[in-house]
Amino acid sequence: MRKSWVRLLPWGLVVLCVIVFANVGYAQEAGWTLTGPAFSATPAQILAAAAKVKANPASDATVLFEYENYKIDAKGRVVHTHQMIFRIDTQAGVNEWSSVAVYWEAFYQKRPEIRARVIQPDGSVTELDPKTITDTAANNADLAEGTYSDDRILTAPFPALAVGSIVEEDTRTVDSEPYFTGGGVYRNYFQRNVPIVLSQLVVEVPKAAPLLYRMHDMPDAQVKNGTEKGMRTVTFSLSNLKAIVRSDIPLTTPGIKTPWVDFSTGKSWHEVAEVYAKLADPQIKPNEVKSLIPAHLPKGRNARVAVLVAILHKNVRYTGIEFGKAALQPRTPKEVLARGYGDCKDKAAFLVAMLREAGIPAELALLEAGPGEGVKPALSGMKRF
Repeated sequence: MRKSWVRLLPWGLVVLCVIVFANVGYAQEAGWTLTGPAFSATPAQILAAAAKVKANPASDATVLFEYENYKIDAKGRVVHTHQMIFRIDTQAGVNEWSSVAVYWEAFYQKRPEIRARVIQPDGSVTELDPKTITDTAANNADLAEGTYSDDRILTAPFPALAVGSIVEEDTRTVDSEPYFTGGGVYRNYFQRNVPIVLSQLVVEVPKAAPLLYRMHDMPDAQVKNGTEKGMRTVTFSLSNLKAIVRSDIPLTTPGIKTPWVDFSTGKSWHEVAEVYAKLADPQIKPNEVKSLIPAHLPKGRNARVAVLVAILHKNVRYTGIEFGKAALQPRTPKEVLARGYGDCKDKAAFLVAMLREAGIPAELALLEAGPGEGVKPALSGMKRF
């Protein structure tokens, strides 16, 4: 299965430097004009356009066109479409780019749709067989971190793949209900571990809906705003993107810059907090932890809090059961105590219940902790917590 990020190279620094400079030397110069709906171009048109794009000797494939579309309705439901046309340039690319995968969450999304075709250099076409699509659990990585969920993944192998083949894929994921009615924050990356001739992101929202965005490392991006039939559309386009090359050894050179766009549909963080409180507050029941509160707590506030935190850790280990709405809504203290485990929001709600029972005012707070790019204050919404 192809990877979203570059493979770590097992060779030494000298070889790595050669690859980096090779990517610079073979940056794509040709453009891509076949930007219509998926499968609207004929195989002959795609082959003719691809022939103008030289292969990079350091890359196993070339993405000719990648397109992401987020169409968000007034209730916050999203239709996410991903389209990509790419060429296999080496035998290694046959293995690395051999399948398509779509992640989805069954509690608020419909089963995704997948279409694909493989075009050979002689113009012959082989369609992806729907009977080869597999639907499996997608939480193997989460299980290692103590989180269990009903996340799913659809996968399917591309047929008749060979060096020189051009693959056109189209996937569509539709929300059956909003993930969170207070708005969402989304991130779209534009770069891969192979060159990309043209990458586009289109965001569509009702004209009256809030939409804010921030671009990161995109000085050459073309941004187009428009309105039609009551919808506001923002299109981001980047051309001739070089492949990302990362190292598996520490280097003193500056970090690699990667272009991305963050966009949000929340009106404000205040409204996000209000909407989330309606989900969480009914689950915080101080009377369910009453038996855990010591009869005599220390007088100092910090000392009392420390005692209650210790009780929390003694009785509740970290394990997340995030099926359905439990991905957002904390369990009640009674349920958490009976199981002896809970995830971040479960433990936080449990502690808030104890603090309130002990007479200490407490509220839940939304936080994104850990390494990497954090939540932007100007972009309000869920999805990145």
